[in-house]
Amino acid sequence: MKTWLFASLCSIGLLSGPGFYVPIFYLPSYVRNKLGRSAQDGATAAALIAGSSAVGRIVMGHVGDLIGPAYGVALCQGISGLSQLALWPFINNFAGSLGFATLYGFFSGGWVSLYPTLAASIYGAERLATVTGVMFSSYIPGTLAGPPLAGWILDKYTSADGKMNFLPVQLYGGSWLVGAACMALVVRLLAVQRSATDVEDSDSRRAIRPETDS
Repeated sequence: MKTWLFASLCSIGLLSGPGFYVPIFYLPSYVRNKLGRSAQDGATAAALIAGSSAVGRIVMGHVGDLIGPAYGVALCQGISGLSQLALWPFINNFAGSLGFATLYGFFSGGWVSLYPTLAASIYGAERLATVTGVMFSSYIPGTLAGPPLAGWILDKYTSADGKMNFLPVQLYGGSWLVGAACMALVVRLLAVQRSATDVEDSDSRRAIRPETDS
């Protein structure tokens, strides 16, 4: 149980890595190539993701205190993923791209603050440094391979006249984050089961101790 719980916790980072940076890297290209806006407008959209992320880290930290960090991570990654899958592909103006940037930045930033909080809620603050070290190590492969792979997909679906089809990249990025949201719910389930098992073991030890003392 404990091994599966830790593996599931690390899998959140593993699944988040490939999709997390897709809007950050490719929303500016979308603004320029799909919407016909300037490079400055594309940079503005990317900057808005960063600014909203800072706000999301603070606000979603408080939300996580109310609903629990596992549900908070699932909420953040679920909305971040679904915004790539169901919102980004249908944006056809600059205002819409700024709205998407704000939404994505806010909830993706919330995940960054809640992920270590989730680990602390399971393993305690005294083991947090070791646990988060392994957790964020699982995040590295996706962050290194994710954006280049997304770029390869975009090149694959770029026509000879330079027209870019962003839909495969949007589906690629969003799917990873939705998967991470699902794993956060799995972590919540396994953590509850582990807590119940620990309580049963504690009750069993208390029941056996008098017989041993006698």
